[in-house]
Amino acid sequence: MTNLYVAAIIAMWTAMSPNYAAGPERLAIATAIATINVHHAGEAPLFGQGHLHDALVEAFYSAKESENRRYPHSYSWDSIMHVSCGFLQEPCAFTETHRNDIAQAAWWYDAVKSRGLESVDSSPTRAHKRVEWVTHYLEQLNGTATDDVVSSN
Repeated sequence: MTNLYVAAIIAMWTAMSPNYAAGPERLAIATAIATINVHHAGEAPLFGQGHLHDALVEAFYSAKESENRRYPHSYSWDSIMHVSCGFLQEPCAFTETHRNDIAQAAWWYDAVKSRGLESVDSSPTRAHKRVEWVTHYLEQLNGTATDDVVSSN
């Protein structure tokens, strides 16, 4: 299942921009996100659409927040001021002590699970649009945003 999620993440990044799927770090980041979301498959999905949807939302954040780079270029104030770091732009104090991709993917997942999407995104409007983009993307591919089509194969 993890390999299916990785393939779906890379395909989505390619659809967003070929640059998001290129580069040596991308496969490791996609694998970390997939691993964490597959690990939580026995639980209720974060966004109510299924765990592949959850993985794609997390991957969307990675693409938009860092262009899928462990050490992205600093553009935003929080990155410049060394507040947010890593491919998911998490607290630098965390990423400096947890440099592995799986730990960072797990932190993001756990933050959203326990505190909601607003805990990782300062803009509720942007957060909603990002989840909607992934939902629409899956609907275009599967005819549905749920994992039913993917899980039954």
